[in-house]
Amino acid sequence: MKPSHVVSLIIGSLLALIGLGLLAGGAILGWAVGTQRDDAGYFSTRHQSFETTGYALTSDKIDLGEPGPSEFGDWANAVVQIRVDTARQGDVFVGIGASADVEAYLAGVPAPVAAYICQSGAIGRPRITSFRADISGRIRSGPTKPWMTFTGEQVNTFGANPSRSFRMDATMAGLPVDVLHIFADATASMRVRVCSLYPMVNSSGPDMDRAETVTVFNDLCVLAPGAIVDAPITWRTIDDHRTQGTFTDGPHIVTAELTFNDQHQLVDFWSDDRMMSSSDGRTLASRRWSTPITAYRTIHDRCVATFGEALWHAPSPEGPYTYLEFNLDDINYNVTPSVE
Repeated sequence: MKPSHVVSLIIGSLLALIGLGLLAGGAILGWAVGTQRDDAGYFSTRHQSFETTGYALTSDKIDLGEPGPSEFGDWANAVVQIRVDTARQGDVFVGIGASADVEAYLAGVPAPVAAYICQSGAIGRPRITSFRADISGRIRSGPTKPWMTFTGEQVNTFGANPSRSFRMDATMAGLPVDVLHIFADATASMRVRVCSLYPMVNSSGPDMDRAETVTVFNDLCVLAPGAIVDAPITWRTIDDHRTQGTFTDGPHIVTAELTFNDQHQLVDFWSDDRMMSSSDGRTLASRRWSTPITAYRTIHDRCVATFGEALWHAPSPEGPYTYLEFNLDDINYNVTPSVE
């Protein structure tokens, strides 16, 4: 503990799908004034129950006294043991940190985004600098086009110079197709080949650079909420469930609106700054792009979105349509990037 001994407590369930009511750490408040020490030397309190209709319980300040000897011993060498049980089956995340550290970590982040970061399990863990994800799903090139199933591997890095590499293997008309998206140094490219030999699409340029900047912003918010606090984003709060974020990468400045539910889960992300590619990849047209999310689960102790869609909002008579459905099969954070 820090010398101030004033800490913040954040307790959030890691299973977003079932909206757990939480049993939380009111015991910590009683611990400092407990009157019973067990065989292991701990002061204990009776069990206390708490519930919330939201996704996390917080206690903004808990004062454990001044450092140094006291009637309960030396706080400087104190060890806190917390036991938290849920009313339903599932994992629970418990985070304790010095108030100044927690406030600094979430400085400049609006309340809906801060709650989302907390429920993801980011508090008290190393900052996210990269991830590698295994993704599967299906994709199509238009509302009347056939669906193609795919598997893919994605690697992102964050920081002053974010990057993204996404390799997809799909099947079109019975033939294998591989797709490679690369974004690095604020520059994007897309390559599509049939049978790993014959090029179908080889696209790049300023419009694609801007479009992929939106994709990188989306990856950050959907798959790596723990990296949001360090990202070059300016925020504007719209209401209790919606915020607008403006993300900057080099010469590219893009804006998106994020929507959160009552469980502090991100449920939609849309932007007017992404460009839709033609089927041959030669032209790009401005279209609203959104990624509604409908499922979360815990992967390696972090709560993350595991099913979503991507929609193009085309004008009439075509209208909005889903062109991508994705499943997040696995994700690992702070890895060494190595996708070719």
